[in-house]
Amino acid sequence: MTHHSFDYPDFNAEIQLVRLNSQHFVSIDPAEMYSKPEVKDLTISTRKCIFSDEADKVLYANVKERNLTFIEYSYHNCLAECRATFFDTSWPEMNQNLPKTTGSIEKAPCGCIPDCSLYYYPIESSFGTLDTTVYYTGGSFSKNPR
Repeated sequence: MTHHSFDYPDFNAEIQLVRLNSQHFVSIDPAEMYSKPEVKDLTISTRKCIFSDEADKVLYANVKERNLTFIEYSYHNCLAECRATFFDTSWPEMNQNLPKTTGSIEKAPCGCIPDCSLYYYPIESSFGTLDTTVYYTGGSFSKNPR
């Protein structure tokens, strides 16, 4: 699982499963997309993103207690906190689903606003199946020693 170090590790992170008896070649090409400081002069409703240092004032000003506390705001962290809050308040009724916002794509769940910085870790991989007749014996590779 690969994710930004300040993001809560979740299933929205890049995941690469490794098969048994195979050799994997994995490359990760991290990318960062960010907004220049001048973007901060625009209103949040215009730019449609929030900087990490604005989150406490904008999103959490009236929140008395939080289920998760993060060093840095991110959209992923906000969604993780949203899920934690929902399940904390609905524990007896665990068959409930998260609130859906299918009526409008403009409305974000739990009031989460995308962050103005995005760290992305695309994974490329290839693999090959190992020849089961060749194995390592501790000193050298052997073929068909049986």
